[in-house]
Amino acid sequence: MTEHEFDRMIDQAADRFERAVEHAAGQFERAMEAGANHLDRSLTAAWDGSNLFRWSVCGAQLLAGAGLLAAAKYFASAGQRAACFCCAGTGAAVLAAALLRIALLRGN
Repeated sequence: MTEHEFDRMIDQAADRFERAVEHAAGQFERAMEAGANHLDRSLTAAWDGSNLFRWSVCGAQLLAGAGLLAAAKYFASAGQRAACFCCAGTGAAVLAAALLRIALLRGN
């Protein structure tokens, strides 16, 4: 086998590999888009069609915010200031977002 033939075989193998990777990436992308669209449609349908689902999401969000504020209180009493500020800030943001969502989407 000459050097030219070897180079040609390597180039062909690299081309086949590149096509295989591009094909697999295309399949993966199409599958992810189909799955994401299905998930978006099902969550939107659940949100629009079920008061129980909306109340459950609202309750979970409020509980998460309250839990983060409780964790902030625990960290403050333990003397861990960085964790306290992190939990307090995140908890306040979660509660503010929940209350804002409730205020803006009261009619839904």
